[in-house]
Amino acid sequence: MRSSYLAYQPRAYPALRARGICKSFGAVQANHQVDLTLRYGRIHALVGENGAGKSTLVSICAGLLAPDSGTLEIDGQTVRLRDPRDAIRRGVGLVQQHFSLIPAFTVLENILLGQEIHWGSWLQRRRAEKEVQAWLKSYGLELPWRTRVGGLPVGIQQQVEIAKVLYRQARILLFDEPTAALVSSEIDQFLETLIRLRDQGIAVLLITHRLPEVERVADTVTVLRKGQVVYHQLMNRTSLDSLATALVGESLPEEQYERPWPGAPLFECRGLLLDLPARKAPERVPIDLYVLQREIVGVAGVAGNGQEEWIDAMLGIRPPAGGKILYQEQDITSWSVARRRGAGIAYIPQDRRGRALLPQFSFAENYLLNLAAFTSGRSFRLPRQQARAVAADCAARYLIQTPSLDAPAGQLSGGHQQRLVVSREFLANPGLIIAHDPTRGLDIRAARFVRERLIQQCRQGAGMILFSSEWSELFRLCHRIAVLYRGGIVETRPAEEWTVQELGLAMAGAL
Repeated sequence: MRSSYLAYQPRAYPALRARGICKSFGAVQANHQVDLTLRYGRIHALVGENGAGKSTLVSICAGLLAPDSGTLEIDGQTVRLRDPRDAIRRGVGLVQQHFSLIPAFTVLENILLGQEIHWGSWLQRRRAEKEVQAWLKSYGLELPWRTRVGGLPVGIQQQVEIAKVLYRQARILLFDEPTAALVSSEIDQFLETLIRLRDQGIAVLLITHRLPEVERVADTVTVLRKGQVVYHQLMNRTSLDSLATALVGESLPEEQYERPWPGAPLFECRGLLLDLPARKAPERVPIDLYVLQREIVGVAGVAGNGQEEWIDAMLGIRPPAGGKILYQEQDITSWSVARRRGAGIAYIPQDRRGRALLPQFSFAENYLLNLAAFTSGRSFRLPRQQARAVAADCAARYLIQTPSLDAPAGQLSGGHQQRLVVSREFLANPGLIIAHDPTRGLDIRAARFVRERLIQQCRQGAGMILFSSEWSELFRLCHRIAVLYRGGIVETRPAEEWTVQELGLAMAGAL
């Protein structure tokens, strides 16, 4: 039976200390003389805008990257981490925003992978399950051990990722934007897990740009801006206003957006029935929703109530179970995805890496995913040169930081990946925008930039359906807000006629 770190006592030395870390990628300096100190039994928040150098620093601390200069110390000893295995052997575990789980494997199989318990050549599954359960229960983690990971909610998958590094006896945990893909209830559960880990002596580094989360759980905070430490303080000696100013280098005015005046009818879902399993929608409720030109209609709903199925139906990815979809007075229910895209329907998905980008392809090549925006004539060859010119223009107009037009899109920070997606979808001035959490995972400045571009596009005549898990975003941007529950619209009102309490009740099916 493996030993426990529950009784781990803080030592005279810090858990992990980075001194004078520098790292460059070509002409881009990601980290410059960065100092960071983590202590056992403390949560240290590292905050900064997208591209500030947070992920580079944590990659160095986890052995994924080697610094150009500077040193790392673990428990007072200077170390040189050769790879992530070396880091985990020294007690450093990394939980990334994009999980390293095998969907077809069960929870137990994912946790044990590479750490299997054998008797001779036989895998001792029952003994392993018993040991893993006992070990992780001490940290307050109880998981569906025999369930395949691919069918689990994102929040539970994240707990599996945490369980993996704990089982490998990590006592220093690094979390890189861990709440970027979580909904509100999952975020609350995750933050409670962090507090339990801290109380049991684990050193925690929380990389985020969400200041309310920092205020809630952090003991210490460090702010990175343009690769340098610009602020460091105990949380009980600072404020959210001070952190926000340190993040962007200036005081930002309160977000206010002037909504455009709606015009003529543009789009309508008429009696639309989604193809949902009975467990999600015991009774099929039709979706009736219209959108006018220059109007923003928000959709609120707890994740899993049919958002993805509805979006897929509007895009033509999967057919609805009934009803019609009308666009510019035409019935497009049977139209293909390509025909809808060509007619001017743009899509900004929630999962930009999985549904909007080809991370391994170049920055310029990713613009070809909106092929309808290019004039290729009768040629079957992709307009690559035209794409490079378009990509260069978008990089300038949307302030996208990319090493080059040939750099893989996956190398960009999350905020600049989203700018790529938005600029690509707006290439041909779309008539309808379907946006699903377009600012998820973005920092203050990047989120504001995306919202301003969405409003600007609507001023030019586009209508928009905005699916968002952020209530403040719905109230700021939308003319009307509809509530989606169990695959149907339960109520639609002008945004100013909703209260937060009523919206929450409607989302829970209790209004």
